[in-house]
Amino acid sequence: MCTGGSTGLRNTRRAWFLRRTSVLERMSGPLCDAMLEDEGSAQELEKIERANLFLVPLDNRREWYRYHHLFGQLLRNELERSEPDMVAEREPPVPSPNTTLSVSPWM
Repeated sequence: MCTGGSTGLRNTRRAWFLRRTSVLERMSGPLCDAMLEDEGSAQELEKIERANLFLVPLDNRREWYRYHHLFGQLLRNELERSEPDMVAEREPPVPSPNTTLSVSPWM
């Protein structure tokens, strides 16, 4: 898989899948299908896990996964390099003015 480009990801369907799904903190087949507007993500996740590509199962049924943190960062860097329009600025959410904060009575 590491044979060219700045990080070595070739332009394959798997590389596209890895880069695009790297923005998800956790993923499942149906979630990836919806995000990618494609089908077959559950099978792709199974193949990626069998290939030992730094995919961590989050449940016993192996329906939810995440990428190893360093691998995920590498993929996000590659996505930003290859498809900068796909990477949105990630800023912390700003609470709305109508949000009430609860304060402990002990403070």
